[in-house]
Amino acid sequence: LLTALDVEVFRGIAYPFIVAAAACLGGTVWLLWRETGRIQPAEIATTVGIFVVMFLLTAVAAVICAIPMDSVYPQALFFSALALVMFDGAHDFAGSDGWLQWRRIGAVGAAIAAAFGSGATLPLWPILIWVAWRAQAGTAWIAAIATAGVIFITVYVLGLPLRDQAAAPSIADGGILAQLLRMGDYLL
Repeated sequence: LLTALDVEVFRGIAYPFIVAAAACLGGTVWLLWRETGRIQPAEIATTVGIFVVMFLLTAVAAVICAIPMDSVYPQALFFSALALVMFDGAHDFAGSDGWLQWRRIGAVGAAIAAAFGSGATLPLWPILIWVAWRAQAGTAWIAAIATAGVIFITVYVLGLPLRDQAAAPSIADGGILAQLLRMGDYLL
């Protein structure tokens, strides 16, 4: 949609990508600043909040927002943070089960949206399961998140292009074993 808007309205100058990336980065800063405000005592909350802002609003962030090709990363960051903040917001809606359920459904939607920014956000699903367990959301929520995550990751991975099988290393020529040994050597 941003590409169509950029081509039709702005003649390919990339303003929509820059604005969307900057909005996502600003939204992430606001979300995390808001969450740091819950830390007690308040003096520590302010210090942590300043560090959050400082770490997110760097020169690198400005460059990422300015390069349309990199605008997927602020989007992935925003929706990942939004998913975690929305699901773990039980303290915001104490005694209001209806809003809490909708907020958690929104968190699952944000986790899905995060993967459209970058596939690196796929590990957000196990993290959401852990957050649900920690928030004592119940087995129904944990099962729902696990099911949604498995289905989404399966559909996401099935849509990826397959590598050429002729180029893939095989066990017979020692390719996979050689790669595993090389990885082990690197890690050790």
